[in-house]
Amino acid sequence: TGKRTDGFALTDPVALSAVMLALTIVMAGTALLLIASNSLATALGATAQRVLIRVFGILLAAIAVQSVFNGLAGSGLFGKH
Repeated sequence: TGKRTDGFALTDPVALSAVMLALTIVMAGTALLLIASNSLATALGATAQRVLIRVFGILLAAIAVQSVFNGLAGSGLFGKH
């Protein structure tokens, strides 16, 4: 009958409220960081900013490599374990 059986329904008011609350919290946190960005940049200094850029760049590269590996593993090209 078209019902989902994974235990999560998008029409469930409690689940929908939880998702909306989480989105609101993330959006508010992002807005606060953007508003305070000039103050944060001044407080950190140039050297700390460069270090953070490198650390987050490495983290982003690691996530990208892991995504590629997950895609290759899920494709079935290399057999199944």
